[in-house]
Amino acid sequence: MIGCVGPRVFVPGLPPPLIMLPIPQPKPHETVDYYTVTATDTIHDMIDTSAILGSGWTGLQVWDLDADTSIMERFSEKMFTPASNVKLLTTYACLITLGDSIPALQYIETDTSLVFWGTGDPSFLNDKFKTTRTFDFLKQKALTKRLYYWPQRVDAPFGEGWMWDDYNGAYQPEMSALPLYEDMVHFAFDSINGWSQKPIIGSIIRKPSRDYFIQRSAHANNFEISTSIDSLEYYKQNVPIYNANDQTIKLLSDTLGILIQRYDSLPNRMMAKTLFSFPTDTIVSEMMASSDNFLAEQLLMVCGHVIGDTLSTKWTID
Repeated sequence: MIGCVGPRVFVPGLPPPLIMLPIPQPKPHETVDYYTVTATDTIHDMIDTSAILGSGWTGLQVWDLDADTSIMERFSEKMFTPASNVKLLTTYACLITLGDSIPALQYIETDTSLVFWGTGDPSFLNDKFKTTRTFDFLKQKALTKRLYYWPQRVDAPFGEGWMWDDYNGAYQPEMSALPLYEDMVHFAFDSINGWSQKPIIGSIIRKPSRDYFIQRSAHANNFEISTSIDSLEYYKQNVPIYNANDQTIKLLSDTLGILIQRYDSLPNRMMAKTLFSFPTDTIVSEMMASSDNFLAEQLLMVCGHVIGDTLSTKWTID
């Protein structure tokens, strides 16, 4: 729950930041009694005169928790889609659930083998986070042991409310138990070095077009790339991987340069150890700063793993 006392908006458990409200400036030859300009008037004026907020429905309610009463409202009776405001609650859930570091893997180790599975950690081979802890761990174990990956299932590739036809957008990669490269293919072109692709997956068809685009097939990792991009100095596009959760073993094997086999039996998770990867507050800060949907969905799954050993955003929310 987001609360407000006077001019201070806060999330329980986090320090309350101050909102600085500008005082409206008088027009020429106009006398303004500043003592009659309330915070409510200022907020309404800011919304009404905003080129973005003023062009649609903008709702707001400020609640005095001590007096248990509303002190300011604007269309508070209307139903709105909460959108990225929900990331505030995701932040709160992460900070009270995950501790100081994100669990990266769980594993069971013997003298000759390592069986491991994912926890939903979004930082693995993610360029936003400069960590190789999980990569180095698996690479080192592979020197003396056979590696087996248990493909734990997730409840759905997309969270509730996501549009099925946005599958090509970088803001909507699929969820998976052990995401690599943000569960996206990172394409880049520059006029000096040409094309690069990370990871290598699927097939590419060059399509003559005046437009600049990379378009994935709806149900396969087949990518159409417009030929007009070759005339540019620089171009970059990230495209979600189709069926990401089932691509993990192949991508891991290719990236690590070692054979990783599928483990089909149910591991004894009571015997499992946990490898931790990256500071929780750093990942959460990045999620909020860039309003990253992928991080938000995956972090909710990590919370579900910690609370009930369940990779499900719906289960975590419920």
